[in-house]
Amino acid sequence: MLFGAATNAAKEVLMTTTGDNSPFTPDKEYQTIKHKKPRKRTRQESEETSKVVVENKFDIPAEENMDDDAIGTRPRKTVNHAIKEKKRKEGNLAPSSLLYACKKHIEDTVQLSERGTQQKPCASSKLNIDSEVRHLLGNSLPLDEKELEASTVILLKKYEEYSKVFDPNEVFPPSVAFHQAKELIERSEIFAVIKKMPKGANIYGSLLSSVDFNFMYQLTFDDNLYFRFADKLYFKYSKARPGPGWRQLSYLRNTTGNPEYIEDLNNAIKECLTMSTPSSKKYEEILNVHLSLAVYKPNFMKILRRTLEILYEDNLIYAELGFQFPELYDLDGNVYNPLSVLRLCKIVVDDFIRTHKDFIGMRFIYIPDHYLSVENITQFRRTAKDLWKANPNLIAGFGITIGRESLSDWIEELLKFPRGMRLFLNTGFTKDWGIDADYNILDALVLSPASIEESYAVSKHPFVLEKLREQDIPIKFSPILAQTYNYVEDLRDHPLNILIATNYPVVIGNVGGSFVNSTGLSYEWYEAYMAMTPIFCDIRCLKQLAINSLLYSSLSLENKKKSILAWKKKWDKFIEDIILNSDQ
Repeated sequence: MLFGAATNAAKEVLMTTTGDNSPFTPDKEYQTIKHKKPRKRTRQESEETSKVVVENKFDIPAEENMDDDAIGTRPRKTVNHAIKEKKRKEGNLAPSSLLYACKKHIEDTVQLSERGTQQKPCASSKLNIDSEVRHLLGNSLPLDEKELEASTVILLKKYEEYSKVFDPNEVFPPSVAFHQAKELIERSEIFAVIKKMPKGANIYGSLLSSVDFNFMYQLTFDDNLYFRFADKLYFKYSKARPGPGWRQLSYLRNTTGNPEYIEDLNNAIKECLTMSTPSSKKYEEILNVHLSLAVYKPNFMKILRRTLEILYEDNLIYAELGFQFPELYDLDGNVYNPLSVLRLCKIVVDDFIRTHKDFIGMRFIYIPDHYLSVENITQFRRTAKDLWKANPNLIAGFGITIGRESLSDWIEELLKFPRGMRLFLNTGFTKDWGIDADYNILDALVLSPASIEESYAVSKHPFVLEKLREQDIPIKFSPILAQTYNYVEDLRDHPLNILIATNYPVVIGNVGGSFVNSTGLSYEWYEAYMAMTPIFCDIRCLKQLAINSLLYSSLSLENKKKSILAWKKKWDKFIEDIILNSDQ
């Protein structure tokens, strides 16, 4: 099937664009690709199988008994040929042993898949490689000839870059904290490819952590900004001094004759806006500082507009972001309640869509702006209901984070939310086994949420994971957030790798990215692709991630169809560009 883990209802989104309105399946794709049947190879040629098809490496038939003709008619561009071309244009590849190992692994896997039922088990583990490969994220997706060729190009880049794992003098970016890896990532050819790739949508993120650090820092140069340091940094915009302890930032910067003092002051502000070391406590402190800048109405309008620009520049066509809908204020003393803020959101989003015709839109997930308990959830529920009724086209649902408390205590209150209003549940974000935070994932089944976010716990509960799969509930996560919270240092150890290995419907988002100066989705996708997939994982995984981001959005079925068609046009152009640039 085209969408891997999608349900029957979701499959309706994927109707063929060839005109017959029937589901687009791997079998149908192979029937539409016409090639000449290759001649039968001699024994000598069979022994010289070092020339293995890269494009077809994991293009495994949907049916177990797919005949040899269907397999034999696929394109046959070899690894050796691709490597020779690469050497001819850019010089030798290093290390060659890694490339050989990767090529050999592909050879073995392709040979296993082509033998069908006569499968050779792995000598060490007795597990069938072919079966394991079939379950990788996206490996049920069909690829056409151009996609297969582009996949070859991307895999060669991945092999070269992954060689850093085996070089003690090199740093493998996903193995270190993001602030250390950022510059290395930006020099990566894989990152350059992902940056240009149409990635669908960002449906897991936070509006207040979506813009870059420099943008937030520039907001502190407003002449009407006052600040004070108590136990932490506070900002407030005002025409006059708000009260005792408040100091005008622009006045200090412009009149203080001590350059060292100004530098120390600016560095202290920067330190409060960004993270240099992983820490969950520091994360919450920075979020509050960002919020104090964002509740000033002119700033909020700028932040929302800049967020849309960042998404668009990162080749995304849609977004669903968490937002607290706090009260805003301006210099004239006006206060804007959540419903007024929602109207401001509509103005900014509509204006952006007007000037960017290929951007579909943005919806918001209402989340608390403070610690939420069972006792004070009533007001949150009332506001959520008011926002949803005021503009259901802008409100995707509401989000709740259940940390170390027991989710079972919340179920009764959460079931009081309006029927039809989606719940986006963040729970199970723990490494501990057997505590309430771990077993919250079991209670999540009762609520049937629209998605579950950052749930490390599912890796320890295979029964629950299968039940979630049956309900087609996606799991969203941000690889960089795991490092930011100091849950994982090396992303190759991320507990949710098992989801990618078993083709679970996952969505990769960006939460808190701007705190470490990561915006859009490209950095997150790079980290996931390089660290959370096997070295031989090809373009199918990336394609599936893009599809999932739209398929598991809150858009209506009809709008999902439209959004996927819009994405597909951009995807086809991207594939052509990859092939074209590889020949230069």
